[in-house]
Amino acid sequence: MYVRHLKNGEIQMNLYYTDSHGPDQQALRNGFDYSYQLAMSTNCSEIFFGGHTKIQLGANTFENVFGKNFMRSLLKGIAYFNNIVINMFTERINPPSYQSSIIFVPNINTEFLQKLINNNPNASIIYIPWTKNELKFVLTVFPTAKVI
Repeated sequence: MYVRHLKNGEIQMNLYYTDSHGPDQQALRNGFDYSYQLAMSTNCSEIFFGGHTKIQLGANTFENVFGKNFMRSLLKGIAYFNNIVINMFTERINPPSYQSSIIFVPNINTEFLQKLINNNPNASIIYIPWTKNELKFVLTVFPTAKVI
């Protein structure tokens, strides 16, 4: 498992998730809104928006929620939302550094989630589960994660 443990056995992270699964458009909106609010409240100028592949991020569900123009820009690598820079990344296309940033990851599997947590212990990760098992995984493995 790719999770960093503290001396007392607790997991160190800032993981937030929606109590949902599947192509839940409201959960995507809530997760992104929470990412944006977190960026504003911490004076963070960027959010990293990730998925397994660009093809996954090009799905109609994302276009329906975020709009065609926003998603076209994001799939080219960068988009803007108000005063915040939104950087796209995938498992193969990584931003230069997101060690202490805000990472919005809708619909990724638990293995990728674990890698993100392990590699970014100071980041705030906002996760939107795709399957019931992924939601159950978060509730079981990360009991300190916060629902949004």
